[in-house]
Amino acid sequence: MHTSTTTLLLILSAFIPVSGVILAITPYLMPSGECFAVTIPAARSHDRALVGYRRMYCGIMVTCTTAVTAACMVAARLSPDHAFLPCFIIGLPALFILGYALMLVFRVKVQHVKQERGWHAEQRRAVAIIGSDGDVPHPISMWWNLLYVPVFALALAIGYAGYDRMPERIPLQVNLSGQVTRSMAKSRRWPSGSRR
Repeated sequence: MHTSTTTLLLILSAFIPVSGVILAITPYLMPSGECFAVTIPAARSHDRALVGYRRMYCGIMVTCTTAVTAACMVAARLSPDHAFLPCFIIGLPALFILGYALMLVFRVKVQHVKQERGWHAEQRRAVAIIGSDGDVPHPISMWWNLLYVPVFALALAIGYAGYDRMPERIPLQVNLSGQVTRSMAKSRRWPSGSRR
């Protein structure tokens, strides 16, 4: 297998476990007063049923992520040009759909627990404060947007400095074998005629 193809497959394959782990730990990233998007008393966040739901969700997602990752690795090993991409294109969205569906299932379970145990949680609302008091926080100044100017300037400088080193045809698309399938000619619109 070509080196560039192997690198591309490794990069694509990394999206699956990373995405799966993020989905799996999502219930643990929620505030203590919330469980699967249901508002609960913060003191009840360590209730045995809720802890069990979080663990069950995490376990299912880790298991499915491992299975999809293994399937993609096998596909990449057997037929990187034909089997890997369909496996990846189907597997990654399937993980997101499964994660969303499980969230809805466990949300209903948490709502039942909340109702059965008579939990009541206060809802908080954010309000805007209008006034001229010095203690009121002010919005960030638009001048902070000037921080983008050096980034743009640096990108232009790198492009200008490396223009001569760019190939005459710029690759736009490559296949899994590392072969260029689409390209375009290098632009000749650069201001300096000597750079052609």
